[in-house]
Amino acid sequence: MKPLFGNNSYPSLAREIFGIEFRHPIGLPPGFLPDGDHVSAFRKYSFVEVGPLTVLPQGDSVTHGLFRKRSVKDGMADNRGVGYAIQRLNRAELGTTVAANLAPSFVHRSTEEIVRDLTTAFTMMYDFADMFVIDTFRANCDGSVALQNIDILSEVLDSILDMRTCYEDPKPILVRVLPSISRSVLGEILDYMRLYGVDGIVAGYRDYPVDLVRDISAMTKGRYPVVACGGVDDPLKAAGLLSAGADLVQAAVSPRRILKYLDSTAHGAAPSK
Repeated sequence: MKPLFGNNSYPSLAREIFGIEFRHPIGLPPGFLPDGDHVSAFRKYSFVEVGPLTVLPQGDSVTHGLFRKRSVKDGMADNRGVGYAIQRLNRAELGTTVAANLAPSFVHRSTEEIVRDLTTAFTMMYDFADMFVIDTFRANCDGSVALQNIDILSEVLDSILDMRTCYEDPKPILVRVLPSISRSVLGEILDYMRLYGVDGIVAGYRDYPVDLVRDISAMTKGRYPVVACGGVDDPLKAAGLLSAGADLVQAAVSPRRILKYLDSTAHGAAPSK
């Protein structure tokens, strides 16, 4: 069990999921990397998801406010690759749980290349992250979305799960899906995940995923950890996702107002999973 660093101002919101203690349910979604001069901004969140991370550098980028190197070409936030992320994470004492978002390189299309990309990134990042998220919706250079194919995704996850057994400290592995995913494909992914020991699922990215969270909760009878992400800009939306079945919620806004609201209502209570 990994304890979270930092003080817990909202003890009623604490929860244990994936064997990790989260001091509250609000995390930062992917799209950002820590700036060594502003590390304290990340300590407000119970976890931060960095990436998407690729083995090869991706596209062009711009400086985006407090956070650096956000891609404007293809949504690849760390366009300098995994090596650059490791340097930033080495320098920054985030004081919170780190989730590494892994994606295939933009130009690689074959199953062999995608498996190699993701397993290499997984190995490189293992000592610098507390958990991992595999994105299933990153489009390739030809517009294809390879990881929504259960055959390709299962090859990737088979390889990563096998590699995880080589480490003394097995870290949680999650899969991210979007609200646009067909329910038949979602069912295939959930069946694989539960059968082979994938630890949880991330629902959504930008759009508010409350219907997707409800569907996943219904399909898994509420027994599978769900992280919800997208469209959370006020406390009611965060509470709505938790009520729909999410265990953790990612919000690209300061969590202070959300946490105060959750702490004052029954929405903060959640069983450990």
